[in-house]
Amino acid sequence: MTAQIADALWFEGRHFSLAEEPLGWWLERRKNRHIRFLRGNTACSRGYTAAWAIYRGRLYMTHFQASLPDGSPVTMDTLFGNYTDAFYESARAYAPENEGPGVFAFWFTGALVCPFGARLLYQHYGYGSVYEYELCLNIRDGFLLGSRIVDYTALPEKSARIARRVHARSPDADLFTLDDYEALVWKRQLQKHRERIGWL
Repeated sequence: MTAQIADALWFEGRHFSLAEEPLGWWLERRKNRHIRFLRGNTACSRGYTAAWAIYRGRLYMTHFQASLPDGSPVTMDTLFGNYTDAFYESARAYAPENEGPGVFAFWFTGALVCPFGARLLYQHYGYGSVYEYELCLNIRDGFLLGSRIVDYTALPEKSARIARRVHARSPDADLFTLDDYEALVWKRQLQKHRERIGWL
């Protein structure tokens, strides 16, 4: 896959590029799998662009642009019209305390990864390139639980590549420190060595 155009995220007064697609979690729900977008560019294989913001400790989709396969624009009803009011009420999607600058992303649980700084390693696919730093935001049901900056500048190129792949992408994964990454890289190297000599 070609390197992808990133969604944008506004966090604490600064714009970041997202190495994640939070809307993808919504589109993968059973009732939304029929939604298809016109894909006119290999650098945007998802067929849409979106902008996001963290506001009062919550994640919001503030902008969305896409076209349906017939060329007509996608509306919010296209994205969110497949579920009942009772469903949205149970998810507290439109609760007064969750109102903000866009659509409250109650469906998203996971780590939002925002690379920044100089690029250390280019990968011509998806969001695989490695940058000096990553802002990692831990989100659960649309709420920000915590944030951390991961520093790749002290890692050798190979270790940075391994660390980037193992990064906290699952909902319950921890966000690692540099020491954790170095230990993880060493553990993987030891595992491979043991496999080669037949210990495992």
